[in-house]
Amino acid sequence: MRAHMDFDEALRELGVDADPGDETVRRAYLRKLKTRKPESDPEGFARLREAYEAVLAIREGRAAPRTRAEPLASPVRTAESSGASETDAEPQDVLERFRAEFRGLPADAPPDAPVEVARRAVDALPDEEEPWHWLTSALLAGKRLPEAVAAYRAAYRKGHLVFLAELVQDFAQELVDEDIHVLGRVAPVHYLWELVEQLLQGGAPAHAARCLLDALGRTGERLAGAPPPTIWFAQTVLRLHAQSRSDLAVEVTRHYAAWLRVKVIAEGIGHPETASLWRRAEQLNALPRDFSPDLRILLANAALGDDLDSVRAAYRQLLAQAPEKTRGAADVVSRQAPDLSSLLGLPTRPVHEPDSSGSGEIALGTVKGWLQLVFSVLATVLLSYLLLFRASSSSTRERTVVTEARIAAEEFCLHLPGEQQSFRCFQLHRMVDQAIAKQCPRVHPEWATVKVQLAAWAAARNPGGDSKVAAELERMKSYQEDFERSLGRLCPP
Repeated sequence: MRAHMDFDEALRELGVDADPGDETVRRAYLRKLKTRKPESDPEGFARLREAYEAVLAIREGRAAPRTRAEPLASPVRTAESSGASETDAEPQDVLERFRAEFRGLPADAPPDAPVEVARRAVDALPDEEEPWHWLTSALLAGKRLPEAVAAYRAAYRKGHLVFLAELVQDFAQELVDEDIHVLGRVAPVHYLWELVEQLLQGGAPAHAARCLLDALGRTGERLAGAPPPTIWFAQTVLRLHAQSRSDLAVEVTRHYAAWLRVKVIAEGIGHPETASLWRRAEQLNALPRDFSPDLRILLANAALGDDLDSVRAAYRQLLAQAPEKTRGAADVVSRQAPDLSSLLGLPTRPVHEPDSSGSGEIALGTVKGWLQLVFSVLATVLLSYLLLFRASSSSTRERTVVTEARIAAEEFCLHLPGEQQSFRCFQLHRMVDQAIAKQCPRVHPEWATVKVQLAAWAAARNPGGDSKVAAELERMKSYQEDFERSLGRLCPP
């Protein structure tokens, strides 16, 4: 082992005069570091690092290193000694040299120093994940955010998909169509549902809708799970309207309706709150494309539960600013959207106003004649329908059982507390889907596990025996029992 480097020798190695200031030492070290790379000159790098540490230690009253720093041991010969390029070295050897270079950076090194080292590491080892972490961390530390976003994107394009997840987490508003496209193909479906929420909250409705449609299209995949409850889709459609994207709201509704395989979504929904939200969403969808965007946003926010007094005050302000246009839009709402009309406190009018002239009496007589004809025809065919009734009753009962199970899952889901709702709703709807597909051997053990988990959670929720919490848990248990009975009709125990 060679003797340690004394103060004068360290100064000569750094190329500075006697008794320099701290800033002079640091600048000298960084200047020399640009030419002494651990991957190409490990001995020179080791001497430079030892010299810098020795000067700092002596100036701070600490003992200098007792031995000289040795170069990194490596079975790979350096470029100077062998003429081989850096790419001939083993990746782990090159990684270790860059790690040493990072360790050699002084604590007060300028922000550009680690960025420069990380960029060289990425250039040398683009297929290794660690250098990309160095680069993104260094850019974030230096507050070079646009470059950090570009580095995240370059890293996942190289196949390091963990950087796409970090990009979503830290820079969701910087996502571009390419990022969303990749997420739609490779991200877990449950992650896409969560990302829809994040993007909507961040004011990115187009990307949110794309994620939603990609997730919905992949719900048939193995382990994809059921989509969120119906009420979540209704709220999402309304939020798209609230962000002035009625085109996306209509598209999401159309795809979800196709997924449910029903013509009118509200017909297949039993819970009043869910059905009410869907009616409002569909009425917003049906408004003309050139409908007042400001009034559409007001209506969507009102449907989502905003304070009605504030909504109506905003409506009156719109009326004062653009009376003719706002009255025309309000008239459309009164005629076509009764649920939305009531939110604004507007009168609901039929699509066709009654004729006040004498022709009403003639029209009434015509209607009576047609009614008589209709009733006579109905009397003729009624017997035929009665004969068909028995044949169809069996399939009707089966459809009723399925509908009841979906409604029971929806109601149970709505009465679960927030911390349980997101994950459990997926489970409930998935079990109904499995039961409809007659996959009862999978349903029974999963439901048994869910019951045990819910019982343990309920016991931990109310250790003090609070009466209010106990009442909430009892209500939840009632809906749980309803769901269990409905599930049992599809998959008998």
